Amino acid sequence: YFLMLAIDKYEIKTTKTKRGTPVHFWYYPEHPEKVEWTSMHTEKMIEFLEDETGFAYPWGSYSQVMVQDFLYGAMENTSATIFGDFFNVNSRAFLDRNYIGVNCHELTHQWFGDCITARSSEGTWLQESFATYYAKLFSKVLDGEDEYKWNHKGEIASALAAGEKDNLPIVHSGSGTARVYPKGSTVIQMMRYVLGDEAFKKVIKHYLDLHAFGNVESNDLNQAIQDVLGISMDWFFDQWLYRGGEPHYQVSWVDAGKKIQVNVQQIHEQNQTTGLFKMPIEIAVYYTDGTKEQKRVWIEKIAEDIVFENANKKQVAFVLFDVNNEITKKLTFKRSFEELSSQLLQGPNMIDRYEALAAMSDEPVENKRKLLIQVYEKENFWAMKAEIVKQLSNDKASVDFLTKQMNAKTDVKIKRALITHTQLEEYNYFLLASLTDSSYSNAELALDKLMASNPFHDYSRYLELLKNEIGHNHNIRTKWLEYAIIHNVYTTSDRKIDLTPGFITQLVDYTSNKYEFRTRIAAMGSAKRAGIFNETLVANLMDAASGTNGRLASPAADVLKYFSEDKTKIQTLKVAYDQMSDDAKKYLKNYGISY
Repeated sequence: YFLMLAIDKYEIKTTKTKRGTPVHFWYYPEHPEKVEWTSMHTEKMIEFLEDETGFAYPWGSYSQVMVQDFLYGAMENTSATIFGDFFNVNSRAFLDRNYIGVNCHELTHQWFGDCITARSSEGTWLQESFATYYAKLFSKVLDGEDEYKWNHKGEIASALAAGEKDNLPIVHSGSGTARVYPKGSTVIQMMRYVLGDEAFKKVIKHYLDLHAFGNVESNDLNQAIQDVLGISMDWFFDQWLYRGGEPHYQVSWVDAGKKIQVNVQQIHEQNQTTGLFKMPIEIAVYYTDGTKEQKRVWIEKIAEDIVFENANKKQVAFVLFDVNNEITKKLTFKRSFEELSSQLLQGPNMIDRYEALAAMSDEPVENKRKLLIQVYEKENFWAMKAEIVKQLSNDKASVDFLTKQMNAKTDVKIKRALITHTQLEEYNYFLLASLTDSSYSNAELALDKLMASNPFHDYSRYLELLKNEIGHNHNIRTKWLEYAIIHNVYTTSDRKIDLTPGFITQLVDYTSNKYEFRTRIAAMGSAKRAGIFNETLVANLMDAASGTNGRLASPAADVLKYFSEDKTKIQTLKVAYDQMSDDAKKYLKNYGISY
């Protein structure tokens, strides 16, 4: 599975890293304007991974090639990554979703996966978790600590969501994507947190040196730690890799005169696969005079009390449990609005401040408006600002302030928060301006909102602004066609030509295999909502639902099932089904499609 063969009419961009590794980027010659934005930072990634692992890029050169209808986002063949061309972006599409993270993930596999390969499916995390981790770590190089911690927060959320369904361990053939990718990445981060940066990097270098061009299993990494550092991490591997579940800590604190006592309990269910967790956790007490005390404490019992001496009886402003959110965990920690406010204003790390901000989401807006505006003007990271915008988006007293913040220089993700969450008509002109936003996604969201509410009572006004826009993966044009068909805006008293049939033809064409699967999926949904049903659409749906790309086949099958509920459409569906090959019918039956 490390081999690939791609054939098409390509041009090749060739560069070199600072250490001389040739880098080849194969691209569609008709889109040279997308090369820079899609291939960005590849050389820097190779140099970063060599520095982080202490192990030189193990192959003679590195190539990347895009293809149209790929099953996954990308695949790490030895010395050559293949990726879906939905990542082939221009400068505007780059703002919404770019190739950088996937690029670094697949490149990391040249070390973890291609140079050393898991011996069995139970060891898949040794490839995917490391690739996810180093891609996350590279985000720190490009965008700083805050972006890195934000990505890490998302990984923890994915891990906890998987834990709600079952408690399978990471080292299990059926552990699932959320554990093999994001949870495994958080485990590697915690391993580094426990060992320290320098020790962790020494272990990784030894691990790669020892097993280069061979097969590995989980214990080989554990053994590398013992070889290099002379310590046992059996406890760590047992609870985070060989067992399932995550800790759920319940935290409270009391002022006991000259002492501050922090109580920590592990309240998750214990069973055969999930026990108590043992981890070093940073706990800090911040006082109103600006001072603080912080200590790293090993939490491993079902209930523990951590005492901070407070001889001068200073007043506590807030308490932090797990400073900088290092541990993959659930946390129940009830705090007053005053404590959360202090943490939001004085927390040492963005992620600590965000935790306080998110925790006050249910607080009445009149109680927090002034504070949130103050914090918005103070913070720099987009996610902090976006959460504040979300919490103020339906507060009329905040309209003037937020309107002033929305300009060409505002991060597109901050503007997206207002587009998504506001229900106030006071932002209608902002929504109208967003139709030409630098972000294709923002333009599409704004169009959806305007067409739903029609605040200016003129559908054609919105569509006129976007009539020549295509977007990325045809997202703008697909949505435009949907609404033009539904509202028939080009048939008016002074314009007798009905353009709807041509629009229907174009939208149905987008569902065909001439286009990559993201365009096809969006067009299928638009055609369904627009009430389109014809033989060409059905043939395209059958083609998509009988293909090997599950991400395309499943939504196509859903639309076919929707049509099947209408008895007047059954004969058309049956005729198309009968024309399919026997192999295609087998795929269709996997999705319950049979006539």
